[in-house]
Amino acid sequence: MGTQHTMREASTGLIIDLPAHSNTTDLLLARLARKDATPLFSVKRGASWIDVSTADFTASVRSLARTLIAHGVAPGDTVAIMSSTRYEWALAEQAIWFAGAVSVPIYETSSPFQVEWILKDSGARLAFAEDPRRAQVIEQAAAALGEQVMVLVFEDGAGVDPAGIPSSGLKELVDAGSCSAVTDEQLEAARTSAGLQDLATLVYTSGTTGRPKGCMMTHANFSLIAVNLAPHMAPVLGPGAGHR
Repeated sequence: MGTQHTMREASTGLIIDLPAHSNTTDLLLARLARKDATPLFSVKRGASWIDVSTADFTASVRSLARTLIAHGVAPGDTVAIMSSTRYEWALAEQAIWFAGAVSVPIYETSSPFQVEWILKDSGARLAFAEDPRRAQVIEQAAAALGEQVMVLVFEDGAGVDPAGIPSSGLKELVDAGSCSAVTDEQLEAARTSAGLQDLATLVYTSGTTGRPKGCMMTHANFSLIAVNLAPHMAPVLGPGAGHR
């Protein structure tokens, strides 16, 4: 007979719990309320790094969320993002959550065939693309799928203030939100529509051995890990790190 192995399981209780009705967007708003002067992001533009405050980031998120809602995005809808990791990616995902929707990341190297399957499986009919090249991939995938997919581009190639934050294409979408007819009440209703156990993002595998498979991640997966990890990071990062 073969050797029998015993599997041991260990668990640790939560240091911090959160209300069931809360979601990931509340973490950003809590930081905003603390008036922490530490920059939330530092974005490289050319040879320089430009700091972005929590207040400025949150204002951009709210405006972009208004643009999404004005484009018909409703709570529970899925919105894809095809881009490399960058500031605009973070801004787009937060705006998706503020609109009550679900983000669907797509590898920036994905083929039209892979993108087609992800759009079909997730049901996303609006997508962010990093640049015109990625936008073309999404459009090819949508055409093969036979569906209309609206594509919003981070870098539109218009040459509008290359040092600006966010980049030119996304800045136009943020600016459009500040002029939209979406009210503060409508935005807040969308933002608070999801709770901890609701879906926040669908993360698809690379699909190297078959069709990509979507991993469902809830707001609890993000929020509870974030607030419980922060106290442990304080000794590593220094004074105040556990509160940022």
